[in-house]
Amino acid sequence: MKEFILISVATLMFSVNGFANDNGKELFTQKCEICHKLSFPKNKANMVAPPAPGVMFHMHQKFNSDEEILAYMRNFVMNPTKKTSLKKETRRFGLMPSQKGNVTPQELKTITSWMLENIHMNKKQHKQREKQYKMQ
Repeated sequence: MKEFILISVATLMFSVNGFANDNGKELFTQKCEICHKLSFPKNKANMVAPPAPGVMFHMHQKFNSDEEILAYMRNFVMNPTKKTSLKKETRRFGLMPSQKGNVTPQELKTITSWMLENIHMNKKQHKQREKQYKMQ
């Protein structure tokens, strides 16, 4: 009986996590990707906001834990200020407008959790991308 319960709980957790993961990508596509693309455009002149891999790279550079990243992102999306922004991105793209009214706190939680789990860029990739853009 214990094995059945453990298997049932594990299956349910996997199913819920899989649903949240799919839902996170869908919400990101609907709510965020209009500005924050999932890949870098060939020409940086086409960027209106930092691409999601760049955002996540800077999050990992600035913060020491996943919890700090999630807390920062969830607060900043709803309450962006110059004081709390990543200065480099503010100079390049301006201050992100508040998304209050465009995304619910629960949607934001799903989106940011999905981003943390699925969008990655290492230092080498970031340097290559920056080098490519400097050559333009």
